[in-house]
Amino acid sequence: MALLDYTLPTDGLAGSFIDGAWHWPASGATLPVENPSRRETICEVGRGTHVEVDLAVAAAERARRAAVTEAEGSKRAVELAADAELYASEQSAKARRVLAEAEAYATQVVAVAIDENGLEAAQYQIALKQVEALSAMGAGNGNQTVVVPAQVLDAFGDAFKLLKGRE
Repeated sequence: MALLDYTLPTDGLAGSFIDGAWHWPASGATLPVENPSRRETICEVGRGTHVEVDLAVAAAERARRAAVTEAEGSKRAVELAADAELYASEQSAKARRVLAEAEAYATQVVAVAIDENGLEAAQYQIALKQVEALSAMGAGNGNQTVVVPAQVLDAFGDAFKLLKGRE
């Protein structure tokens, strides 16, 4: 009996390749493989039985389930990414709406102050609120340093000049 030119995993006899590994038939039976031109046996292979068929079917089913699970996972990942993008867009829109409402409210408050007391009184009220905010930032248990732009100090100075009257 002549063997094949390459080395088979089971000492010259071929079993069944199932689930990524070689399995020799549980029965130990073999089948001769003949060269059809010479009618001589060139090797023997393992003769699989229902045991090997069951192993192969189970391996194929696991592979199919893994592929389905992977596809479902990929689909769910796409769905979750779309949901996250939608949620982020909704939150951004809500934030813009809240900002617009705050600006509208602030504009309304300033407009009412100007209408009731004049422009100078409104500027003074704004400067006073800014001073209160900076005082609150500066209050604390330790040493606080408050850094403000030079224009803020100029605005405060202009607001306090209003108390003395226009220059």
